[in-house]
Amino acid sequence: MRIAKVALTGTALIFFALFIFDRMQGVLRSLPLLYLGLQMLLLAGPRLLYRWLKDHRLALHDAQRVLIVGAGRADAAASCIVSRSAGQQTRFRTGHKITEFPSLRY
Repeated sequence: MRIAKVALTGTALIFFALFIFDRMQGVLRSLPLLYLGLQMLLLAGPRLLYRWLKDHRLALHDAQRVLIVGAGRADAAASCIVSRSAGQQTRFRTGHKITEFPSLRY
């Protein structure tokens, strides 16, 4: 969200300065939208790609699937398993979670 705010603010300031300087003569009307889209892609794209590679590709090939039974808070139990295996060779991936609370089942 911060990247979108910064990109929008930067685009607005640049094109406002172009408007003040020479009334944007010679600048296409679609250029601000193209500039904003390209700026968002170049700022957020590498972050999203790195996060996706880190979460899905690098660490989960040799992961052992784990069943969490009786986890009151299923997300807390899953994060505990992942954090415990962070320093070891074996990594765990949460396969399914079984809990007694219907709101936490998915």
